[in-house]
Amino acid sequence: MRDHLKNKLTESALVLALVIFSLAIVPRISNLDTFVGPDEFFWATCSANFSNALATGDLAQTYQAGHPGVTLMWITAINDRLRYGYEMLLGSANWQAIVSPQKTMTMLASKRQAVAVAQTVLLVVMVLLLKRVLGNNVAWLAGFLLAFDPFPLSEFRALRTEGLVTMLNTLTLLSLLLYIQRPRLRYAILAGGLTGVGLLSKVSAAPLLPLSILVILGLEAKNFRLAPSFKPLKPLASYLIAVLLTILIFWPALWVAPRYVYQEMYNYVAVRALEGESGGDSFFWGQPTPNTELGLSFYPVVLLYRTSPILWLGLILLIIVRSKKYVGQIGNLSYDKSLLLYLILFFILIATARLKYDRYAMPLFPALDILAAMGLVMAWAWLTERLPRLKSLGWLAALLVLMGQMALAWSQHPYYYTYWNPLLGGATQAIKVLPVGTGGEGIEQIATYMNTLPNAKHLKLASGNSQKVAPLFHGKTIAMTNLDGHWFLGDYTFIHISQLQRGKHDPEIITYLHQKPLDNLVSLVGLEYAWLYRGPSAQYFGGDTKLTGRATLHAYNLSGTTLNAGQILTVTVYFRNDGQQPTDRFYVRLVDSDNYIWTEAEVVPRVGFAEAFRTRKAVVEGEAILPLPIGMPIGNYSLKMGYDEAKTGKFIGEFTLPKESPPLTIELPAVFPSPETLWPADKGQKVQFNLQNELNLLGYYLKPEQWQTGEIMWLTLYWQALTQVRHDYVLAVQLLDRSGQETAYWLGRPVRSGYPTNQWQKNQLVQDPWRLSSAPDVLPGHYTLALAVYDADTKELVKRISLQEVEVIK
Repeated sequence: MRDHLKNKLTESALVLALVIFSLAIVPRISNLDTFVGPDEFFWATCSANFSNALATGDLAQTYQAGHPGVTLMWITAINDRLRYGYEMLLGSANWQAIVSPQKTMTMLASKRQAVAVAQTVLLVVMVLLLKRVLGNNVAWLAGFLLAFDPFPLSEFRALRTEGLVTMLNTLTLLSLLLYIQRPRLRYAILAGGLTGVGLLSKVSAAPLLPLSILVILGLEAKNFRLAPSFKPLKPLASYLIAVLLTILIFWPALWVAPRYVYQEMYNYVAVRALEGESGGDSFFWGQPTPNTELGLSFYPVVLLYRTSPILWLGLILLIIVRSKKYVGQIGNLSYDKSLLLYLILFFILIATARLKYDRYAMPLFPALDILAAMGLVMAWAWLTERLPRLKSLGWLAALLVLMGQMALAWSQHPYYYTYWNPLLGGATQAIKVLPVGTGGEGIEQIATYMNTLPNAKHLKLASGNSQKVAPLFHGKTIAMTNLDGHWFLGDYTFIHISQLQRGKHDPEIITYLHQKPLDNLVSLVGLEYAWLYRGPSAQYFGGDTKLTGRATLHAYNLSGTTLNAGQILTVTVYFRNDGQQPTDRFYVRLVDSDNYIWTEAEVVPRVGFAEAFRTRKAVVEGEAILPLPIGMPIGNYSLKMGYDEAKTGKFIGEFTLPKESPPLTIELPAVFPSPETLWPADKGQKVQFNLQNELNLLGYYLKPEQWQTGEIMWLTLYWQALTQVRHDYVLAVQLLDRSGQETAYWLGRPVRSGYPTNQWQKNQLVQDPWRLSSAPDVLPGHYTLALAVYDADTKELVKRISLQEVEVIK
């Protein structure tokens, strides 16, 4: 009686459906708001646009992508409508809030949930079809395997197209097996409808077309030979019509803009699926490899590492059991041969396409699971024929399969992308062979940690995964690339295993980051997946200006942007050493609007960067200490950075800083020091030149003293205000010949007419540079350089002083 009841329960289609749904739904809907994956926010935006297009009647906008992803977008649109209806019942419904493409994990989790439920329903339909085609035992075992197949789970709960096309391809395949079993027209139409929905999901469902044609024609070929007529073509025609009608009915864009859709789809298939676009970089057999150069061996290796040991066992048992079976022709295609033909056709499609990702192999997995279930069932039947007493333990064997598959899956939750076949060494071996971390595993843990830091909303995080981190992180993200130095502005830098393994970041950048404090480390399945470094924390972008053969300036820090004259300005520079020479001098200068150099210093390596300073391609941090002259006038100044020859001062090149670079504002010191601090003791000449007890000329500095016709000579005057200056003085620097006649003069107010004396304060020290260029008609000889001071209001001469003799040469 007990055995009868047990058999009745296990044979019940309703029990099968309820058990498989209950088992499969749990891993598919759990923790949907804790991880990010590739392309999901893209599809969230497409889904929102699709829903709005249906709501507004702008049906042409139901074309969103060349994949084309229509099935996925219908699922989210139905979910949006159900949520809207539910909220209407509650009395407060906001359509735009429901369909909003805002990049939040709450929004993404909601749309994922709809997809997960749909995927579970498709799995239930699949096992019910399997029950009819391959029997109850295969249906149960295949359901167990697929409910917890670790790698497919990564797609069965994601807002992407791979999971849907996987299940729809499998349902089409089973409907063809049902047609083989019972060649009735409705099953051919069912296969056509499912093929159409599959193609609406993704164009990679295309192998269903030749497979279906081969199955239908193969089955009808015998009837045609016996009674030649067009009747055997009826199932094929019905299948093809069902494909076309399904696509036309469920894709509204085709109702209003068929030519546009056709052209866009053609462009997508021709450019992306066949030519592969650029594809980016991947990783294969221990080295970064362009995606378009992965070769035919990529997917076989993917299948070995991404499948489960239980699947391997089932396939091996199937081969052993079937090794002595008769191999029929296409017309007598047995079920396992149909599955094998599908696998071959789909493999040819993905292996010959230029763009390759491990998730693109997903549609192969259900067929492999079904074949494995067949192998397990047939092997058990073979065993129980020889050991009949084991027959009553079939439920225990099935339970062991379920528990083993569950253990493999739950050990990877919530990511599942972290699954790698343990028989091949798991993740620690897979990282040596295949790209790891392409699902974004661990990214949310870094974002969660960052959000716990003080003032998180104002922090900047640099990352090559900025688009995936941005929806999770409360602060600002900066895209990190090798060529754009904006990432140096990050307060923290996040490196993910996927970027590291594929060589997305230059080795020199990784070496540089290793010198920064490691603030957080994420390890998954025994492998380090994510590293969070503190810094670089640069303040300003340097423009990424490249001086060929010397350096590329990425960023810089300033110890302050508003300083007092007499203080120290510390400039920290972040640059890449592009081959600077030991004889070079990397200088930092502070100049005014006339490019007069008020102060400058040489960049020296910061602690820990001495070797990088001498190493080509290395990322370097250097520092320049600039003492600000006590006599600097108040106002705004600019930085200049570049290279010259250390010994000769010969100019090599200068970096172009961005226009948005901040000016440095110089203010008066709180207390004016003694005049002796105005200029170095070994420079210039001291004088005593008092102007009406208001000003005192303390001295001057002349460079050079020998003057070549047409060249520039700099005269720097050093003043002290003895009181609050009331007069506006105008200065005339004069070049006098031996007879005292003026041969050249330069007229203006102090600091090149930019700082009138009546703005000077008591005890203020002022450094007053004059740019003197000799006229070509000045004859060679000895001259006297003199200074005359005039009152700007009265135009009268106040006082004159002779400074020194200069020689003009040709």
